[in-house]
Amino acid sequence: MLESPLNIGYIYHFVFFTGLSFDICEGALYYVLRGYPREIAIDRLITPILSPHHFQGDYMQQVWSFLAGALLCNCVPHLASGLQGFPFPTPFAKPGGVGDSSPVVNVVWGFANLAVGVLIAARHTNMADIGVDALAGLVGALAIGTFMALHFGKVQRDKRVR
Repeated sequence: MLESPLNIGYIYHFVFFTGLSFDICEGALYYVLRGYPREIAIDRLITPILSPHHFQGDYMQQVWSFLAGALLCNCVPHLASGLQGFPFPTPFAKPGGVGDSSPVVNVVWGFANLAVGVLIAARHTNMADIGVDALAGLVGALAIGTFMALHFGKVQRDKRVR
């Protein structure tokens, strides 16, 4: 006996709202289409989630991609300012993140961000699931980029007021 499309939709909605990988969803759908009761299909869906490796493998990989995106985005203004010979705030300035650092400090800090971001991306990015990881990296870049634009825009406005 096949389940109704509503039950199949229930499984797909459950998968969508919990962010589960498509292969787990596909496995549950397989059991529903083969006539197994919905409880068995959902059990097949839930069991891999309860495994400690599920969260470590999928979500931590996206956290690492987010961090790599943030570091790679952060390297851009430091390298650009340093290579142009302009001072720019770094964590090493007095006060940190507000005062200007020399162009050399910016190049070194930008290169450190670039190197660590590339190493994290190379180590923790699964090329088979690059779509989700790339999205996580882009969200990380957008988050840190927005923060940097707001923070350093305020710093520059405060400097003009003085």
